[in-house]
Amino acid sequence: MKMTVKEVDTDKIIFTPQDNDSFYMDDESLCLCLDSVYAEDVTLPYHVEAGEVFVLRVNGYYAMHEDGDDIPDIAPVAIIPEQYYVE
Repeated sequence: MKMTVKEVDTDKIIFTPQDNDSFYMDDESLCLCLDSVYAEDVTLPYHVEAGEVFVLRVNGYYAMHEDGDDIPDIAPVAIIPEQYYVE
């Protein structure tokens, strides 16, 4: 699933879905909380910046993580920079 990085800080990355996939189609933004157990197995390829596009391997489920905002949390299996992803 292609997503654009909307915002990055030390604790989280907020993505905006690009595709109209069946996963998360009603969500305007999705969050990967870097301080949660869901991010332990995710390797970031390099310093991530707003505006970059990534392909996230996801299972369609939400992560159960309370971080105090209203943005749904996700637990991607992989984060691949768009330029390295071959469809």
